[in-house]
Amino acid sequence: MDIVLLAAGQIFTMLVIIIIAVICYKKKLVDDKGNQVLSNLLLYLINPCILFCSYQKEFDMKMLKGLLVCLVLALLSHLIGMAIAVLFLRNQAEDLINERMAVIYTNCGFLAIPLVNKIYGYDGVFYLTAYITVFNFLIWTHGILYVRGTGDRKDILKAVTSPAGFAIIAGIVFYIAGIVLPEFIISPLEYLANMNTPVAMLIAGVCIAQTNILKTFVKPRVYIVSMLKLILLPFVFILIFKPFFGDGIMMGVLTIATASPTATMCMIFAVKYDKNSLYASELFAVTTLLSLITIPLSLYLLKTL
Repeated sequence: MDIVLLAAGQIFTMLVIIIIAVICYKKKLVDDKGNQVLSNLLLYLINPCILFCSYQKEFDMKMLKGLLVCLVLALLSHLIGMAIAVLFLRNQAEDLINERMAVIYTNCGFLAIPLVNKIYGYDGVFYLTAYITVFNFLIWTHGILYVRGTGDRKDILKAVTSPAGFAIIAGIVFYIAGIVLPEFIISPLEYLANMNTPVAMLIAGVCIAQTNILKTFVKPRVYIVSMLKLILLPFVFILIFKPFFGDGIMMGVLTIATASPTATMCMIFAVKYDKNSLYASELFAVTTLLSLITIPLSLYLLKTL
């Protein structure tokens, strides 16, 4: 229950920052270009720092085995999402691609990283990198193939050579080799890593401010997608795997990742490949706001189910 309360408190903090970001956008203190700069900083600097720092610890075979287990569970989580999307979203509407992508792919970077870091610390982020690794691989293979209709080897290379992918690979190499950087090097990286929560929530707030959120909230279809993404998917994940793995740190981290809102990459792909980017933004906005309620609910289910 303590973890549930801690998650609720952290999410309330995130909500306050999101509201501040919305006000800043409305008051023109930040615009689209400014938000793009923040997004670049988060993607190319801050997130890689926190991912790399999570591996800066003494080598522990037990944790390495746990990381491998998380890789398998993360893959299964995405497969469950794919199954739910196909089973429950079967209409032939123009927005079917956006809706299925919204269910399958989660915001495991922008939202899950700061939340996991606050609740579980670097040990939690260590396990979360497994989910992020699977996410990056799948979204640049299955995801882009589904949205665009075609894919190639260059897309797979993007997953590996992205800043997050590079930080994870470098972190694992350092971890297995037992290389722990001196304090004067790791300390600046940790300062940058600590910027994750405020910057991520400022970006989310500006994205939400650009949609007509009140109009979006009256669309029944948005609630169907949100229910599948934020309630059914984590519930099925917990129901299947808790009997085998309990409710410890690994399951807690993966539950947060699975229960996180729609990935920002879904919006980016919708813009790039002309797949109704407005609707993709609406799904992102609604699932982000509703996840502030459903993530603590998912952790509560993990502890009590």
